[in-house]
Amino acid sequence: MVAAEAAHLGPILFLKSDRLTGKSWVEFAATLGLKHRKLDDLLAEMGATGTATLYIDGIDRINPNQKRIILDILNAIEANPGNQSSRTNSDSGATTCRRQFSITS
Repeated sequence: MVAAEAAHLGPILFLKSDRLTGKSWVEFAATLGLKHRKLDDLLAEMGATGTATLYIDGIDRINPNQKRIILDILNAIEANPGNQSSRTNSDSGATTCRRQFSITS
């Protein structure tokens, strides 16, 4: 329901813990056959078409070998000032996310 509402504002990147493949964004994007294997390019295109939203379902169940996929995305978002609108982690809070992915504030 929330994702459907967000879709009216712009593109959505929806990741599900049990659907991730590979050990990095590049491997994951290649498996999916995505045109944009460089995250900066994908994020720029998403941002140019509206308010982009990232959803990660089952973030606490992501295989340790696949955490790099999420880190690649989060690092790319954080590195680009144009991606700095707002962030939330609905259930467990940002502290849990940082601890789980070894992200420091």
